[in-house]
Amino acid sequence: MVKGYIDYGIMSRLGVEYLPTHKDGTKITKILFYLKQFPKIVVRILEAKIIHIHSSHGWSFRRLSILLWVAAFFGKKTVLHVHGSQFDIYYANSGRIEQAVIRYGLRKADRVIVLSSAWKEKLLKIESNLNPLVLMNTVNVGKYLVENRQLSNPVNVLFLGRLGKRKGVYDILKAVQYIDRSRFRFVLAGDGDIDNIRKSIAEKGYGNFIEVPGWIDEDKKKELLRHADIYIMPSYQEGLPISILEAMAAGLPIISTPVGGIPDAVADDENGYLIAPGDYRSLADCITRIGMNQDLWKTFSIASRRLAMEKFSMERSESQLRLLYATIA
Repeated sequence: MVKGYIDYGIMSRLGVEYLPTHKDGTKITKILFYLKQFPKIVVRILEAKIIHIHSSHGWSFRRLSILLWVAAFFGKKTVLHVHGSQFDIYYANSGRIEQAVIRYGLRKADRVIVLSSAWKEKLLKIESNLNPLVLMNTVNVGKYLVENRQLSNPVNVLFLGRLGKRKGVYDILKAVQYIDRSRFRFVLAGDGDIDNIRKSIAEKGYGNFIEVPGWIDEDKKKELLRHADIYIMPSYQEGLPISILEAMAAGLPIISTPVGGIPDAVADDENGYLIAPGDYRSLADCITRIGMNQDLWKTFSIASRRLAMEKFSMERSESQLRLLYATIA
């Protein structure tokens, strides 16, 4: 999401400087990078007017809450932007001391941002003394436009994200047994349990119609979205996945689950279907229903594109952030 802001020019227009605290790699690599960045960020905190912190859960929240406290100590205005798809689970599984620290961190921010109305309610259950602002993720809609999109034969079904149980990828493999495999092709792209997923595909004999390319770059992602017909993400926990918004912008019908902020993007039977997490039979039925009915596919495709433009454009984010910064400053 932050990368999207930078690419679209929102950061430069609002006078925002981005300072990362995370780097991919081993645990030691991540810790060393954070320690290297920490003094640089403290210096910039002293010079800034507003500190906008983007946090997930677990280690992300722990390291970033320290910067939040530093900013508050020096009297800076702070915004805590909570993205964690399992923030409520992280809180529930924490000890009493860490739970108190989490609640304190939420209260310490001048404004807390959440990704959906559902996440607003979840955070209020953790700390009632809040007034969370709902600021949904957005996407550069024009970047993913596909002119004259037509339904392919065979139908191309796409998943983008972290391969594993939380995103429902193993449920996709279960659903495939109930699908006419002569009429569909699947691409499951991303990092995570790549080797285990590939092994399971080989054991089931699905290698001819399920491709697992691993992690992909931006150009490859745009290519996959351009050639896809249906986007699936049968997740168990989510914030508001950027990949769903990108797929909507590309005009793809969406099949997902009603978790996190997904129902704010996917309207059941309008631009796709929402199924219960773990219900791989319904996943198979929905894929077949959309892929075998060109009129239904076209209706959902048009609706996805329209909803992306109406609710999830970058212009919407920019205006909301501009107002937020002006208000708390």
